[in-house]
Formats: sequence, structure tokens, C-alpha cells
Amino acid sequence: LSFQLSSLINMSRCLSCYLGSYFSDLDNHEKAKKYFKKSLEIARTTGYRYGEGFRLLNLARVEIQFKNYQTAIKLALQSARIGDEITRPQLQSNSYSDISLSYLLLEDYPAARGFSEKAQKYDDPTNNHNVFTLYGIITLSQKDTESASAAFQKAIAQADEILAKTPELYKALDAKGLAQ
Repeated sequence: LSFQLSSLINMSRCLSCYLGSYFSDLDNHEKAKKYFKKSLEIARTTGYRYGEGFRLLNLARVEIQFKNYQTAIKLALQSARIGDEITRPQLQSNSYSDISLSYLLLEDYPAARGFSEKAQKYDDPTNNHNVFTLYGIITLSQKDTESASAAFQKAIAQADEILAKTPELYKALDAKGLAQ
């Protein structure tokens, strides 16, 4: 019975999250938000901290789509705190990167740069190319061409590394294209 209950909870948590991602991909951010909130509720109820962190991050990304950057920052900061608490580099890298993106969109370049530098401290091979591309864009916005060039070179190297292992990862190709 315990195993069955656990399986049902996991299935419900996954389904809500997948539906949120599905609707986000379809640019139906209202529905995405609804399902991410449900998945967050389940993660909190079950004590699944890693899932809680990523659901907060999903909600932050939805808020970025709505141009609610301050709300996105608050949600991503909560996610980052969980990542720091449970020491999960993937969550830390993504959270600090999304905080950085929100500040960039607010045109607060010093804050964007600071959080981007913080994101770089966490090695996440699935996100490093994005972190360095974002840093390059921020430093270019600050007219720091030397730092931007170095960041773009790192982004290309990181994208090439991940593409050598998973050539169908289109997000890495996107990052590489931006960096070139």
C-alpha cells in the first residue's frame, strides 16, 4: 500500500510538471502556471526539496514571460536558496542564471552581471553554455568587450562539448549560435 501511494504521488507530481512544461512550450503560460503551482504544492507536501526548487524556477520562468521580473526574481531566489541548502549545482546554476536574466531584462546590468558570475560558480554541463552566453550578452551590454569575447568563447566550447555527446540538443545549438 505504501509503495502504491508513493507511486501515485510521484505520478501526480510528474504529470503536473509535464503538463506545465507542455503548456509553457505552447506559449500558454496561464495554464503552465496552473500546473507548475499544482506540482509545487505536491513537492512541498511530500518534502521533495529538489522538485520544489525546480517548480519555483518553472514559475519564475513563467513570470519572465509575463514580464513580471520582480516576481520572477523572488521565485528564483527561493529556488536558489533551496539549491544552496541541498547542494544541487543544476538547481543553483539555473536559478542564479534566471535571476541574472531578470535583472538584464530590467536593464540592471550590475545586478545581472553579479548573479551571472554567481551562476558560473556551479558546474552544470546541461546549462553552462547558457550561463556563459548570458554573461557575454550582459558584459557586451556594459561595453566590456574583452569579458564578452571570453564568455562567448567559453559558451561555444561548452556547447561543442555537450553537442559532441548529444548532437540533438537544440538548446546548446541556440546558445552556440548566439555566442558566435
